[in-house]
Amino acid sequence: MAKCQFFIKNGVQDVGYRLFIMQKILNSTLTGGTAINTPDGRVKVLLEGEREEIEQLIKELEQEHPELAKNPTRTSAEYNPLLHVPDIMRSSQALQLGQFQKSVEYLAKSTQSTNQKLDHLTETTNQKLDHLTKTTETTNQKLDHLTKTTETTNQKLDQLPKEIAKELSGKFDALPLAIAKAIKEENALV
Repeated sequence: MAKCQFFIKNGVQDVGYRLFIMQKILNSTLTGGTAINTPDGRVKVLLEGEREEIEQLIKELEQEHPELAKNPTRTSAEYNPLLHVPDIMRSSQALQLGQFQKSVEYLAKSTQSTNQKLDHLTETTNQKLDHLTKTTETTNQKLDHLTKTTETTNQKLDQLPKEIAKELSGKFDALPLAIAKAIKEENALV
């Protein structure tokens, strides 16, 4: 049994690289292995198994990488029988739980951000609705005033012919007499 470690660097964290490596390890016949993020931005890979299997996995990792990893580079593999290489299943489960925790944190932040945006949208919408309500009330008041003015105008227009008739009624009654008088006076002059 051989044990080795190597590092992969250049934009390999937060792009699914550890999950990619762990899937490769789980699909191999290796007896141990893990992929760990390091504080300096690299991924540390520990492998245990037959040397040929380890070399085969390293070749696969040189040819393939996650889509989001742009230009990963690998350090040379260091073989050391004293290395502690974790059990594949334990490492895989620990990685899955870590990724699940990141997902929960991301969703919590996303939910908080969404709630803040919804609160802002609700506040803005309520302000606009209040303004619209006030504008509608003002418009309704003006329409009420216009309706009353129109009713008053219509009442006055309805009364106008009666008032004109009343005003002119005495004058129309005297008109035939005035015409007859004017005709007599004209005839007397001739």
